[in-house]
Amino acid sequence: MYTLPKIVKEIENICARAQLSEHEIMGLTNKHLDRKYPTGEWIIIYTDGSATDAVRNGGGGVYATLPDGTTLERSFACGRRCTNYKTETEAIKEALNMVNNKISKTSKIVILSDARSVLQTL
Repeated sequence: MYTLPKIVKEIENICARAQLSEHEIMGLTNKHLDRKYPTGEWIIIYTDGSATDAVRNGGGGVYATLPDGTTLERSFACGRRCTNYKTETEAIKEALNMVNNKISKTSKIVILSDARSVLQTL
């Protein structure tokens, strides 16, 4: 039995961006990730996708780290007529395909993406 994924929209201790420097935000983010998703226990997946003017020449990328330290990377084109939403969706799907043969029923996976609408839809 699988549980529905939890979507986390905020990182604790990070308030309005105007109150923190970029360096402080990065430090708090890294601290949060290290505490919540230790690299030796989690498959950590970073995804991103984008398109020119949000509607054409889209592409995506995936970077994943496995608990044993192995890394997986891939970048790909999505086509001439491809939106930001589509590229973000394809990046997440590609990431899951890449780790599919590396997971077990007890694997813990976190996907780090800036595409909240895509995660909510999936």
